[in-house]
Formats: sequence, structure tokens, C-alpha cells
Amino acid sequence: MVPAPSNPPPPRAPAALAALTPSGTSPSQAGPSDRRPSDAAGSRWQPFKVPSVPSSADKSTPDTPPARELTAEEKEKVWFDRLDLINKGCALRLQCIKLKEEKRQFDTLLGRPDLIADEDRPVLEAQRAAHDATYAAKQNELERTVARLATVIYWPSQARDTPQQQQLPPDAALNLGAQISELKGLMGEVRDVLPSLSARRQDILAREEALRTLADGSEGSGHAPLPADITRVTRTELEVLLKKFDELEDRLAAVQNEIQQQHDDAIDEISALVAHKFEEMRLGGAAQAEGGKSIVEERLETAQAELEATGRDIDGLVAEVTELYGRIEQTTQENHTLKGENLALKAERDTLLQTIGAMRAREDERMQRVESGLRAVTLAMREHMARPTPPPFDTNMVVQHSQKIVTQHFRQELVPILTQLKDQVEQTLDNQNTVIWKEVIRKLQRTMEIMEGIQNWADRAGVGLTTVSKS
Repeated sequence: MVPAPSNPPPPRAPAALAALTPSGTSPSQAGPSDRRPSDAAGSRWQPFKVPSVPSSADKSTPDTPPARELTAEEKEKVWFDRLDLINKGCALRLQCIKLKEEKRQFDTLLGRPDLIADEDRPVLEAQRAAHDATYAAKQNELERTVARLATVIYWPSQARDTPQQQQLPPDAALNLGAQISELKGLMGEVRDVLPSLSARRQDILAREEALRTLADGSEGSGHAPLPADITRVTRTELEVLLKKFDELEDRLAAVQNEIQQQHDDAIDEISALVAHKFEEMRLGGAAQAEGGKSIVEERLETAQAELEATGRDIDGLVAEVTELYGRIEQTTQENHTLKGENLALKAERDTLLQTIGAMRAREDERMQRVESGLRAVTLAMREHMARPTPPPFDTNMVVQHSQKIVTQHFRQELVPILTQLKDQVEQTLDNQNTVIWKEVIRKLQRTMEIMEGIQNWADRAGVGLTTVSKS
């Protein structure tokens, strides 16, 4: 610890640390007019705050003893201590932001019971409790770091007392848009590479499984095991493919590590550049600080606006992902509904096929009965006509007896069957069943042909089936 002068100016943290505290100011500078909504109020991006420039009243008066001049080693040690604390504070602030975002994701997930099972809820709650404890510890460590930085920083009153540092262009410290654009480009390249790598991995795994099945001759595949030399060649090719895939995975890991390293380097560089810029403003004197204060504030507001826009873009992406997940759930539900309808239609189709088969069987049975009845009638008539006429009987009696037999058979057998056929034809016409309709028409045509043959036989025999003339 470097000994402080007898009457040092009030300690003030540089503006780079304004983003490290939840209120946007250091603990020693927070006043009634500087209070802003904290992270608990829902603000994710805290603006930078420019420290106030000390007035002439803050400077040492002739009544106070002059400050001790620091040696070059002491000044260099002070500078390194400041930079270490600033870097540590920036890293802790970044960790707090990430932990807070993860905490919000835990709250969102636990707030939707439809996304998690009952047995998984205790595990998630335990993870959230551990995460909250980690977040509280990091937040406390950040506050201690800021308080320590506010108490140990001593700002020399003259610019010539500062150690020699690399002179940077004026706009280099605030060129945050280029860093953000570069990070976005690298993230886009990684997103473009990931699907192709995943598809390539699936393709290689499928080919490997097929080759293994072909080489081993699995049961039921119908393939015999391949010769040993062919198997060795196939496995060699698989090893080459797996080696290439491992190289791709290593390359992807290297790209991700490079992106993470560039992200961390960018954060460190931004913190160092912002701290250096405020140091230059502080050491430049009150007049130069007043002149460049508005420009720096405008540039910082522009950088803060870009960061807020990036945060809104991230929130928009999260909303789009949530909406897409809802659409996927809706599509899945519709697919389940359609699957149930398809099963119901399939069962109905099977029932209709069974009904049609039963109807065909009944129609075949009925037509067999009709044909049997017609054959019986024809046989009976032929037998009756073939018999010699007894002496007391004449032709009129034979005709009447034949008419009686035919009429009785028609009434007992053909009339009910024809009535049923008529009803079946009407029902078939209503149902528009083409197959059954054709079958019924064919059998009706066969019946009409038989009836026409009987009528022709009766005409040739001189027997009328409808009327009988009396002699």
C-alpha cells in the first residue's frame, strides 16, 4: 500500500468502474441525484457515468502542507494496482451479468410447469439455489473490489507525474461498435459451421453402422460376413473418417476458444481503453476536461445505445425461439390428432370391408338358393311332363297341375328372394357400392336368362305359365 499524502483529494473511481456497480456509481460517489434504478428493477444494461471534475476548491491551499512527491517505482506500482483492480472488477461484472441471465432462465423454466416433469422440479430448484448463492458471492466480491478500488486509488495532480504509456488515438477507446460487429461476425460463422458439422457427423455415424452391419453379417440381414481383407480396408477407411471428424471437432473447439479469447480480450481492452481515456481526461486539467466532457459523454451514450440495441436483439432472438417452440408443440399436437383420426378411419375401413364380405357371402348364398329352386322346379316339371298321362286325366289337368306346382315354387322360393334382391339393389344404389352392384346385376341377368329359358320351354311345350285355357 502506497502511503497517501497528508491532505489528498477525495478518492474518486474512474468512469470505467461505473458499469461495475449496480447503481452506476462508486459507493463513495453515490448521491441523491446520482441514484438510478438497480438491476433488481429490471435494467440489464447500466450506462457509464463520467466522474465529476474537481474544482479549484478541492486543490491544496497554502495552509495545507504540500503533497509528497511519489517516486517512479511507487507511481508504477500504483498504476499496476489500479489496472489489476479494474480488470478484476470488469471480469466480476461480466460474471454477474451472465449469472443474472442464467437466474432469469431458471425462473422462466420453473415458472412454466408444462415444460418440466414433477420429478425434475426438486433438482432444478436445488440448482437454482446453488446458482443464487454463487451469484450473491460474486456480487459481494464485486462490491468489495469496487470499495477497495475507491479507497486505494490516488490520482496524481499533474500529467507529467504519470508513467509513460502507449499513446492511443482519441477514437480507439470508444470504438466499441467495431468490436461488437467483429464478435457478431465470428458468432455467425460458428453458427454456419455447426449445422454442417452435425449433418456430417450423422452421415459418418450412419455409414459406419451400415459398414459394420455389412462386415459382421448380422442375423436376418441376408448378408454373409465379408472376407478379412475387405473388412480391414473398410475399418481403415472408417478410422480415416473418424480421424477427420476428430480434426473437425478440434477445429470447432479451437474456433470456439478463439472466439471466447477474443471476447475476453475485447472486454479487457475496452476496460483498459476506457480507463486510459478517463485518466487522460483527469490528468489533462479541469479546463480540458470541461471542454471534452460533452464529447466523451456523447460517445459513451452512443456506445451504451449500441450495447442496449444488442441486448434488445438478444431478447428478440429469445422471443423468436420461444415462439418457434410453441409452434413446434402445436404442430406435434396436430400430428397426434391426425394420427388418431387416421387410425379411426382405418378401423372404419376394415369394418366396411368386413361388411362387404358378409354381404357378398349372403348374396352368393341367396343366388345359390334361387338357382337350386329353379333347378328343382325345372326338374320337377320335366319329370312331370315325361310321365305318361293317366287315362282319366286330360291335358288341361296336366297344365293346371304344372301351373300349380310352378306357382307354388315361385311363391315360396323366388318371390322372397327377388324381394330381398330388390331391397339389396336399392341399398346398394344408395351406398354407391360399384362392386356389389355389378355382382347383383350379373346374378339378376343370370336369373332372367333362366326364367327366359323356362318361358321358352313352356312355349315349346304349349304350356302357359300365366293363364290356362279351359277346353
